[in-house]
Amino acid sequence: NDKEIPMSEIKNHNHIDDLFFIPNGGGRLSSDITKINTFYVDIDCGKDKNDKYYDGKIVKEFKKSLMAKINDFKFAPNAICETRNGYHIYWFIKEDISPELWKCIEKALIKYFSGDKKVCSLANQLRIPGTWWVKKGYNPFLCTIIRFDDDAFTSVDSFCKFFGISASN
Repeated sequence: NDKEIPMSEIKNHNHIDDLFFIPNGGGRLSSDITKINTFYVDIDCGKDKNDKYYDGKIVKEFKKSLMAKINDFKFAPNAICETRNGYHIYWFIKEDISPELWKCIEKALIKYFSGDKKVCSLANQLRIPGTWWVKKGYNPFLCTIIRFDDDAFTSVDSFCKFFGISASN
């Protein structure tokens, strides 16, 4: 479902629909984005050969190894939202950045963390923390912020240097 829900109505949809937001500002399409606020990576355990979500034990082990990789990464994320199958990781951007350079760094982060390659647009939707992951045939899962620090920012230049990306992109 791709309908917009006013903030005042979220509570009415929380146990019925998967709810998402766009971390960057300005609109619903990449061409509409006027303010780039964050890099983000969506990392999920995936599905088995029968296209079913893995059981909780497998997901728990996946999350444990993933958290070790996140903790070892040179730049601490500003926020981590735990989802049923993994994490959404956010690095807030304080400075102006071109959409082209954002895309280069975003792709490098996705590759580094083996994230979802389809979640690489300025207008990607990510789960709203504090809402429920709801899929037919599975227990609901409350998506929650497990780490938050809005004081520490990593410069765009630092990401460029780490990944060997030219800042002129």
